Amino acid sequence: MQAKGRRHKSKLIDKLAFGSYNKKIVPPKTSFDWLTRDEEEVKKYIAVPYCGTLFPVSFFYDLFKGMKTLHKQENLNNIPKDLPIYIFAGNADPVGNYGEGIINLYNIYKSLTISNTTYKLYTGGRHEMLNELNKEQVIRDTIEWFKGII
Repeated sequence: MQAKGRRHKSKLIDKLAFGSYNKKIVPPKTSFDWLTRDEEEVKKYIAVPYCGTLFPVSFFYDLFKGMKTLHKQENLNNIPKDLPIYIFAGNADPVGNYGEGIINLYNIYKSLTISNTTYKLYTGGRHEMLNELNKEQVIRDTIEWFKGII
């Protein structure tokens, strides 16, 4: 980042970050099939000029710096113990390590004795659950969760 500046866009870093996301989709139709099973939503994403472009290296720097800060024990300990948390994801989402990352996050919150933590994994769901084929079910489940906490 120091050599070429914060705004530099690196194809190598992009490939390292996103290049494997389609690996379990055989055969992928686009580079963005990992986002959702809904082909129309993928087409809409591709059609937006701001989507799918290379991120500047500063994005990755800031992202990882933020994640490091979030996972500091002192910050985790500051999460209110009675904060309702609902985590949902697809078990075919490479960003969440195919559900494992979501379960790990849930277990972290439970180990912190955050009492009202819930998670739901949707079979076959990819990264954008609100743009998935079963988005109506995801929305219904989320509304039901909200009803249960108010």
